[in-house]
Amino acid sequence: MTIQNFSMVAGNSKSIIVDIGSLSGIFEFNIKQNNVTLVQKTNLQLTGTILTITLNSADTKGFAGDYEYECILTDEYGNVSTVVSGTISFSKGSGITAEQVFLTAMDLMDEESEDGTYNGYPEEYKKKAWRILTLLQSELTPASMVPSSVTDETSTFYLDDRTSLTVLPYGLAAHLLMNEDQNRASFFNSRYDELKRKRPARAVKISDVYNSGVMV
Repeated sequence: MTIQNFSMVAGNSKSIIVDIGSLSGIFEFNIKQNNVTLVQKTNLQLTGTILTITLNSADTKGFAGDYEYECILTDEYGNVSTVVSGTISFSKGSGITAEQVFLTAMDLMDEESEDGTYNGYPEEYKKKAWRILTLLQSELTPASMVPSSVTDETSTFYLDDRTSLTVLPYGLAAHLLMNEDQNRASFFNSRYDELKRKRPARAVKISDVYNSGVMV
C-alpha cells in the first residue's frame, strides 16, 4: 500500500493517476470523513498499468478541510486490499487566479499598465511571476501536501482566498523588486512575513510509519 497526501480546491475537477503495476481485479475509489463514505467511484478507467480516477466539480463541492481517501482492489478470489490511500486537503477557495494576484502585486508596486490591460505590464514581470507564485504557494502549503504548479494567469491556488489575496501579492512584489529596489523589496517582504504569521494554524493527521501505520 502506498500512502500519498495531496491538496486541491473544493469544487474543482481533478484526475488522480495511480500506477497499479501487475495488479488486476475490480478497483474502487472512496473519499471518507469520520468513517462515512461521501464519494464513491467505480468503473474506473484503466489504460495498461495506469488507473485514472476522475473527480468532477459536483463530487467535492462544499468540502473543506481534510478527508481520507482510498483506492481498493478486489481480486478474482474476492480478496480486498488497499492500493493507495492518504489525505486530501480541500481549501475553501473559490478559485482565485494567478492573474488576480499578479495585478494586485502590480498595484502595490505602482506599476500601472499604460493601456489599462493585463498585457500592458512589463513582460519581464510576467515571465517571472508564475514561477515565483509556485514557490510562494509551496512555502505556504502544509509539508504533507503536494502543492500545484502555477503555469499561467489562469492557474488557481490551493490556498484559501484570504491568503491568496492578502499574503501572496506582497511576497510576489518582494521577489520582483529584489534586484531593482532593495528598500521596497524589504518592505514588501516584511509585510509578507507579517501576514504569513497571522495565518491560523491547522491540525492534520500524521501516520505512524514505525509501528502499525495507524493514523494518530
